[in-house]
Amino acid sequence: MLFSLLVWVYCLSVVYFFIDALFGLDHRYPALFRIVFKMTSLDVRLFTFWIVLLFLVIYVSLLGWSVYNKRRFGRLKRRRYPKPASREDMLQLEMLDPAVYEELQGMKAITFDLNPIKKDDDYE
Repeated sequence: MLFSLLVWVYCLSVVYFFIDALFGLDHRYPALFRIVFKMTSLDVRLFTFWIVLLFLVIYVSLLGWSVYNKRRFGRLKRRRYPKPASREDMLQLEMLDPAVYEELQGMKAITFDLNPIKKDDDYE
């Protein structure tokens, strides 16, 4: 709880520092921070301007890329869940014997002494 409180105090002081510099309030404590870090309110404003500009450039780039992809490829519905596997689908894999498959479907809990799934060595 103490660590969380310290982090919250730190975060709020950073926000207070930026608000003070951006709006030119020149309060006492943020002025001390600016003296310690050898910066002025103008430096903080320029830093904030470049961060906002960088954010906008990245945002517009990603938005443009999204629009380009939608026009180029259309609205694709890629997220479709597969249909439940049928008995024929499972047996076409040829990894289980039909008798073992029926045993798996009929029981709630099964303990096998040997692995029922055929390996590549079993096919040779």
